Amino acid sequence: MSYIGVRRAARSRLWTPRDLGTTLAAWFDSRDTSSITTASSGTKISAWRDKSGRGNNLSQGTSGNQPLNLNPPAVQSNSGQLIGASSNPNLPIGTADRSIIFVSSTYSGRSTRQIVAFWGATSSGSGFGYSFNTTSGSTLNYSGYNGATYYGPSTASYPVVTNTTQLTSMAASGQNVIFNGNGTQVFSGAMTYNTTSGTLYVFNLAGDANGFQGLLYELIILSTASPNIVSRVEGHLAWKWGIQNLLSSTHQYAFAPPRWSA
Repeated sequence: MSYIGVRRAARSRLWTPRDLGTTLAAWFDSRDTSSITTASSGTKISAWRDKSGRGNNLSQGTSGNQPLNLNPPAVQSNSGQLIGASSNPNLPIGTADRSIIFVSSTYSGRSTRQIVAFWGATSSGSGFGYSFNTTSGSTLNYSGYNGATYYGPSTASYPVVTNTTQLTSMAASGQNVIFNGNGTQVFSGAMTYNTTSGTLYVFNLAGDANGFQGLLYELIILSTASPNIVSRVEGHLAWKWGIQNLLSSTHQYAFAPPRWSA
């Protein structure tokens, strides 16, 4: 029997961050309970495994600094802190392209500097991270943080509604940073960074009195600033966490989640 001219039907499934390969630098997913280790109390988190396979695992041995594992899935931090290895060679270093994308809900009336993720030295221009910066009332700034200076839009550009689940992303390339709120660009501008290989902090910097206070559902770090890849991750997260309605009608994945086909 001849099969000439017969086409095999394409296989298709929902796309996941694992399809990014080595472009995926770190992936922390509160819905995957197998990636979370709790202390003897059963709720305090002592370790959160990096699902990217790149080894950027997080841990916290001090009970008073451990965030909480909640059900339904979310990691709650009241200025708690999770810390990666002292050197994370698998995170974007120097001025290499990078992106941070996450789903969270911040509490109102909290600290002035709420670190979500940061790596590198804390000296000026030597690190790279993402924070919320409280301004007044129930609004906050999206902020990039290079160890000394914050970069980002004003609340007039994009007020973050507290106690509400939202999607946030920041992509940096060539000393320029782009912020998206719920998949819509809210800021583009220069940002000085030259990240040294250093510890990955989630929720708080070492010795910092402030820290993230709220719920973190999922955090993804990429070694690319590609708009197409950032958009794909945004679409995946929005549909996974049931906030696809927050995407604008012009977003690439406003009406359907990303799919993989072969």
